[in-house]
Amino acid sequence: MFAAGRALRPREILQEAYLTKLVPWHLHGSRQDKTLHARLSEDIARNRENSRFFRTAAGTFFLRRLMSDLTLPERDRTEYFAPPRRKELAKNAVLALEMDAASGRGVYRAFPRP
Repeated sequence: MFAAGRALRPREILQEAYLTKLVPWHLHGSRQDKTLHARLSEDIARNRENSRFFRTAAGTFFLRRLMSDLTLPERDRTEYFAPPRRKELAKNAVLALEMDAASGRGVYRAFPRP
């Protein structure tokens, strides 16, 4: 296991994992860091204080077991609570699927809300 001794971004976590051969070589991908970020965020949201990880800032993660290590900088021991993300449809338009009777194909169209 590697120990950077500081909070890391998902890309940095992956770089360390590849260097120490914790991740198989065939798992290289163009956006593995985005997947890792999403999984860490899910774990924190689902398990709260029982998660092995916590956020120190937006997009930066650290091991919860090191939270009480006073030799680490305060910024790496302070938990950051990310605002919940909500995806909402725009309220000014309605998306509808119009079916063409002759071809049987559908076309998505946005209509202004009445």
